Amino acid sequence: MRIDNTYAAIILIEILYDRGIVNEATYKNVVKKYKSQCEEADSHISQMAS
Repeated sequence: MRIDNTYAAIILIEILYDRGIVNEATYKNVVKKYKSQCEEADSHISQMAS
């Protein structure tokens, strides 16, 4: 089974945040970064399909 790196990073930061290991600012920054990368990748894929 293969898991996408972006998905894994978001899940891991959520776990760390829930356990109080990372603060809210760190959590939000990581999620923001990875979600923007995910949207960027989706944009490239949809452009290739056009």
